[in-house]
Amino acid sequence: MPYSFFQPDTVTYSIKELQKKNPELLKQLKKKIAQIIENPYGIGKWMHGSYGGIREVHILGKRFVLMYTIDEAKHQVNLVKFEHHPKKY
Repeated sequence: MPYSFFQPDTVTYSIKELQKKNPELLKQLKKKIAQIIENPYGIGKWMHGSYGGIREVHILGKRFVLMYTIDEAKHQVNLVKFEHHPKKY
């Protein structure tokens, strides 16, 4: 059974800003969200350190990252952050 999902205003704003520049991004993002809702444990990976307990999935290669948590009590996926993936130096 698919999970419900919650998208805070900060994520909505980030999506609107980035989709203006890249319509392919919106298409790929919707596809990833659909996959996450269907099976949140089957896609993405756990983050570590200060982001412990949050899962991440990359979009358009590794150019963008979508972070989410899973609330089993509510059977819900909570989107946490969507942003351009920071470069690691």
